Amino acid sequence: MAEFRTAEVNRVREGLLQEHAEFSRRVLAANPSVAERAAKLGATVEYDTEDDELFIYLGDARQPAVTHAVEDGVYLELDPATLLLVGAVVRHFSVAVARPGLVQDAFATLATAVMHLGTIKVPPSTDEAQALAADLEKVLVAA
Repeated sequence: MAEFRTAEVNRVREGLLQEHAEFSRRVLAANPSVAERAAKLGATVEYDTEDDELFIYLGDARQPAVTHAVEDGVYLELDPATLLLVGAVVRHFSVAVARPGLVQDAFATLATAVMHLGTIKVPPSTDEAQALAADLEKVLVAA
């Protein structure tokens, strides 16, 4: 009986992993120019010190979104109708940015400023917007 349960759990797990991979492919296909869009729109970057969370919103304000997990604690926020990237969330940011991996690779240069200032407005069409756009593209490709 235990062998059957293990096999069933493994089958369900494999199906969920396949669904996640297919959704990730759809998200990537829906965002061929995320760096261009992010640079054009600018962004708001907020750090919540109490909950140790980093929030990045393209444009001026947070939009309704569905969340897609990239890895543990790293999430993309997507427009529900188009799957366009509208933001990202990193939970346990101070811990994640301190260890080697995706978060450190993508957001190390941003970490010091946002953790000190709390909120950063990144104006569109600036070098800062280009840099943030490149960072977001790293996270999107990791999905």
